[in-house]
Amino acid sequence: MQLTVPTPFPVGPVNLYALQGEKGFYLIDAGVATPEARQLIKDWLPAPLQGILVTHGHPDHLGLAAEIAREHNCPVYLNEDEFQRLKEPGSQALARAELLIQGGVPGEMLAELTEVYQKSRQSYVVPLQDVEVRALKAGDVFETVQGPLETLFTPGHSAGHCCFYLRQHGILYSGDHILSDISPNPILDKGKDGQRRRSMLEYLQSVEMVAALPVKLVYPGHGQPFTDLAAVLERFRDYHQQREQTVMAALDITPQTPYQIACQVYPDMKALDVFLGISKVWGHLDLLEQEGKVTVTAKDNVHYYSLR
Repeated sequence: MQLTVPTPFPVGPVNLYALQGEKGFYLIDAGVATPEARQLIKDWLPAPLQGILVTHGHPDHLGLAAEIAREHNCPVYLNEDEFQRLKEPGSQALARAELLIQGGVPGEMLAELTEVYQKSRQSYVVPLQDVEVRALKAGDVFETVQGPLETLFTPGHSAGHCCFYLRQHGILYSGDHILSDISPNPILDKGKDGQRRRSMLEYLQSVEMVAALPVKLVYPGHGQPFTDLAAVLERFRDYHQQREQTVMAALDITPQTPYQIACQVYPDMKALDVFLGISKVWGHLDLLEQEGKVTVTAKDNVHYYSLR
């Protein structure tokens, strides 16, 4: 069972899925907390619910999980890293601001980005209060009428992103890890060690892990289901090679911040676009650094990149 609900975000509608378990249904992802999404989900949602499986903690996937869980008296399953970040929104906003400063984002733009981030959390996510949250980890299995639904740990787009896999049927519920028409954005944030997470490197490793599986059908978090995973991943690899060349073309021997480079690659960025743009560009800079093609220096807590 699938339901597609609108979101207020540029990515567009989000997909929810329901699978019948032994004692009820499992819901994969929970939409965004808007009146329209709330009514659509209420009219569609099967009962009883056995649990809510959340691929990651972004508002369009987590939004109504707590509300639905309270109404149906069922647990929410979420990766521990994602849950810890949600429990500390103030520290997460501060950490994100620190990274944007390191990336060279100017003060007035930083204030706007912080406001957009906090508004998206406050307006579109029901807090995970008075609900049972169970830690989700790689290898966790949920029994369904279609067979065991296996949890795959696929960090990259977010630090604790998970996919769900019906191995015996080759069916993958991919969340935002793999989409047919959109290149997912490995988001800029800090890791458990307090340092900037190399999210693009994590993401590419997770992609290759999934690529090795005998997947026949993908149900993504956004867009239509698809069967040609290998072709989608090939397009994805081509896109990232092209984007890496674009980032390279924006570099020269004069050191530049990730923000300055992002402004060249995405000249029309505004508000949330800046955060997504700098996330992508910094991810490609990490790849170029790993390949030995760029030099990184730091001055006054701001990072600068130049061609080696």
